[in-house]
Amino acid sequence: MPPSSVIVSTALGSDNYGCRMPCHGSIYGCCEDGITPAHGPNNEGCCLSTPYKCCPDNSLPARGPNFYGCGCQYTRFGCCPDNSTVARGLNNEGCGCLYTPYGCCPNRFTPASGRNFEGCPCYTYQFGCCPDGITIAKGSHGQGNSMINIQI
Repeated sequence: MPPSSVIVSTALGSDNYGCRMPCHGSIYGCCEDGITPAHGPNNEGCCLSTPYKCCPDNSLPARGPNFYGCGCQYTRFGCCPDNSTVARGLNNEGCGCLYTPYGCCPNRFTPASGRNFEGCPCYTYQFGCCPDGITIAKGSHGQGNSMINIQI
């Protein structure tokens, strides 16, 4: 006869269907599988049975190796200032020109190297470059191009 502290139940089917599992008596209950005991509140630790285990928060399951899918805060260089994009290097590298010291060039993609669009190539401006490939065009018909005489 088993000790009085052990609960014995009879299976109602295959795979222990109908049996009371040990996790039912644990402090945090069972994970969604009904078998694995949770390690903390809100199913904490249940992700340990997923293919890539848990994110560092011990609640969310990782979606790939090296905490893939866990959020940028767990990556090597952390998050960009938007708190969702993964930084690719120190000092917000890879976060886009909005987060560089001088912001973006007019195309909103290329980082400026100084104030007031300093260092921005002509192709980043609305009308692009003059034929010399250096001067910023002032209009869609070559306005501002000293090399072109246009009659409109």
